[in-house]
Amino acid sequence: MPRRRPSKVLKDQLSKPVAEIGWVSRAFLRAFRSDASGVLTIGFLFAVSYGVPYFFPGEASDIRSTVILFLVFLILGVFLGIIVVTEEEKSYRKSGWIIRIFYGVVAFASIGVMISAPLEHVAIAALIGAVLGYFGIYWAKWI
Repeated sequence: MPRRRPSKVLKDQLSKPVAEIGWVSRAFLRAFRSDASGVLTIGFLFAVSYGVPYFFPGEASDIRSTVILFLVFLILGVFLGIIVVTEEEKSYRKSGWIIRIFYGVVAFASIGVMISAPLEHVAIAALIGAVLGYFGIYWAKWI
């Protein structure tokens, strides 16, 4: 993926002296500096926000299911991040739908493999991932 140039607002925020910007704001601006870091940040925040309740004692039956659940939420979060980045950036107008479909197939097929689904279910999950990737922003804006 090509490296995204920071917008004027981001440049203005980063050019301010350190005393004017808090450390949380600096970390947030740094996390979304490029496309790849933005996608990974969205994926990690999605996984943490939906996976945190399963890390408390009494909620999880074993550590393996908790790790698989965390990885599933991480994959879905990165998928959502890819949809947002490829829809919002003008540089992905021609190739964005290909990226979304490809990652949708890979993401949903890998989730099917992680939960030990039969091959037919993995194929159907890959098909669902392709459809969700193609229609990307139409369903992602409701999450």
